[in-house]
Amino acid sequence: MSKELIYEVERVTIACIKKDPLQYRIDAQGKTRSAGWSAPQLSTVVHIEDPPDGLYDLNFIAEPPSKVSAEVFTPIGVHEVLGKMPNGFRGIRVHATSNTEEAILEGS
Repeated sequence: MSKELIYEVERVTIACIKKDPLQYRIDAQGKTRSAGWSAPQLSTVVHIEDPPDGLYDLNFIAEPPSKVSAEVFTPIGVHEVLGKMPNGFRGIRVHATSNTEEAILEGS
């Protein structure tokens, strides 16, 4: 089954965790509309040009349940590590079906 956007992003954080080579840790929490979603991940949106605001877009996706499941908002979370980013990188924008949340690097 293919992955889909989750319902809502509730919180996103980003932090530099390593200087050489440069790495950033991203943590995101959100909600799905039903129980049973699995394998959450942050999928990079490909940009033709660097975003003028320095915020790079990610989609918060997961695999929906394959069988009927409880229709109840269910928490879901993910953490990922990004490597070196282009000059001008200031943070991220994480998308779900109902909203978008941003996280800006300290000092940006």
